[in-house]
Formats: sequence, structure tokens, C-alpha cells
Amino acid sequence: MSERYLGGFITASYTGLKVPDAPTIGTATAGNTTASVVFTAPSNSGANSITSYTATSNTGITSSNTSSPIAFTGLTNDIAYTFTVKATNSFGSGPASAASNSVIPAAPTGTLAEYLVVAGGGGGAGGGGGAGGLLTAGPGTATFTGTYTVTIGAGGNQNAQTSGNAGPGINSVLTGYTPIGGGYGAGGYTVSNGGNGGSGGGGSIGSQSAAGVASGGTATSGQGFAGGVATNPGTYLGWVAAGGGGAGGVGASATGYDTGGPGTFAGAGGAGAASSITGSSVTYAAGAQGYYNTYGADGTVNSGNGGSGSRTAQAGSQGWNGGSGVVIIAYPTSYPALSSIGGGLTYDQPSRSGYRVYRFTAGTGTITF
Repeated sequence: MSERYLGGFITASYTGLKVPDAPTIGTATAGNTTASVVFTAPSNSGANSITSYTATSNTGITSSNTSSPIAFTGLTNDIAYTFTVKATNSFGSGPASAASNSVIPAAPTGTLAEYLVVAGGGGGAGGGGGAGGLLTAGPGTATFTGTYTVTIGAGGNQNAQTSGNAGPGINSVLTGYTPIGGGYGAGGYTVSNGGNGGSGGGGSIGSQSAAGVASGGTATSGQGFAGGVATNPGTYLGWVAAGGGGAGGVGASATGYDTGGPGTFAGAGGAGAASSITGSSVTYAAGAQGYYNTYGADGTVNSGNGGSGSRTAQAGSQGWNGGSGVVIIAYPTSYPALSSIGGGLTYDQPSRSGYRVYRFTAGTGTITF
């Protein structure tokens, strides 16, 4: 406090009236060498607006932010920490809050790993099959401990373009992660919508049905994209079929009709997604093209790709089967090998420097970390 006489009166200025009051401390939480401190701003910000907040640990470490919460990194695991918070404006810092609860950062228990789980792709008929749903997480983003069930989903069966819809892909499973099988490619002498799934199958309009619009199948959120839409805008002369969706993009729509040569009546499949979890880049879960003049193909084994729609010169005009799914887990060699792998599972171990990689390609069973 400073004082001076002015006309017989004492005037005083208090720095304490200019800085903010103490924030109200909330709950502190801890992670692996990290902590987060929650607080409530004071109702009295002093003579000017608050510009920052600073948290201080009982060990003297500080961290700042402009709002709650305040994050700490680089803490020492297995050490107890408490925190206080001060508010600052242009006049300075106010008093500290009460101390927070005590927290102890700790390394996670279990194995820090990455994974790729892909369901079986949908089969093709007229429309192309949708890709199996794809779920993935990068290095060190998932923690595994204990026993997990693994199931590899089969691809959906093909069907002749004139006979009806193809079969959907089958879900794959890694306990806690279940991508949905790919949607079937539509078929039959009718206006047929593509099947829903991880990615949607392509819509299809048969050569003996009226003009119309066949929707593509919808996708499962976070797992893939929708199938394409088939549209015949007028006088119908032949087939029109859209592509199945993939993990990286929607299936192409198709508008027009089959005149016996290349045209707009066939939609391409949606793009897949590349992953280097095995140590080399591989593309998974691509959608398949709709009915076309060239040969189609089954979805590649363990790709989750959709099966192509049929082709004009093929006997029986059959579509193609969807590709089976796959489950891949990779983690640093500093962690031990899996302690058990169920006999019902088929797997191999691709070579990736510094990592243990398990690629499960068929069957169902349990694995234990």
C-alpha cells in the first residue's frame, strides 16, 4: 500500500484490488508422465481481464493456459503431485488456489500396440460389392492386456446379375473392435438398392425393369463409404450398375444404359485405404466396380475388398465373391510375444524392424497378451 496527503485526505492504491482473485481448484487427473488440472475462473478478474492461468506442482513444475484445463507433460511416473492455480492480468498474478487432489502418473499396464481389423467384403451381382468395414489405430494408441477373441470374416458370395442380390460380407472381430461386413452388390431384373454394411454396395437396375433410381447401400460411420447410385433416366435398353463403396471413398454412381460397349452405365469401386502395419504398404477394403464389359474379379483374400459386378460376355453373367477380412496387431519387441494363440486361428508373422507383427488370416479363437 502507498499513501499520500492530498487536501487533508489520505488516498491509497492497493495492488491487491487490481489482480484477479484465486481460481477455484477442481480435479486433477494423471496419465503416463502427464497430468491435467481443472479449475474454475474467479468471479473477480481484478482491474483488467485475465490473460492466463498458471498451475504449479508441489515439486515446482509450472504450466500455463488461457483457460481450464492446464496440461502437464514430462512428469515422473510413480511420484505424487498436487497443483495450485493462479490467474494473471496486466497488473500481475493473483493469489493461488487451494491445492488439488494428489495424483500419481503411471505407465499403462498391458501392451501398447497398433491394430488393423477389416471385415469381409460384399459380393457382386449387377452392382459392385462394398468393402468390409475397416478399423485401425496407429503405433502406441491402443493398450491390450489379457485375453481377446479374434474372428476373420468371410467375403460375401457372388450372384448372377439377373438372379438377385449378392451376399454381404461377414464381420471380423478383435474384442472391442468389430468392423461390419461389406454391403452386397444389387442384382436382379428390377430396380435394386445396394446393401448396407461397413461400406455400401452398388445399386443396380436390371434390363427388364422400368427406368428408375437404385440407391447405393449406406456405410457404417467411421468404417467406410456409401455405394454408388444407379440411374436409368429414360428408355431402357440394358443394364446400369454402380460401384461399391470403399474405406477411402464412395462407389461411383452410374447413369445411362448398356449399349454393348464402354459407357457410363458402370460405376467404379470406391478407393481403399493403405496401411504399413506389416512393414510395407498394402491397400485394404476397396470397393468393386459394377457390371461392365471387361472381366471382374473376386476380392483379394484377406483384403476386405468387394467382389466385382458381372460382365456381359461371361457365361451366366455371374458376379464375383468378396474378399475375406484380416486382423493384424503390431507392437514393439520390447513387449513379450503373445502368451497363447488359439488353435482355431491361422496366422503368420510378417517381418517389420523393431516390431512383433501377428497377421490373422482365417478362423476364430482367442489370443492372450
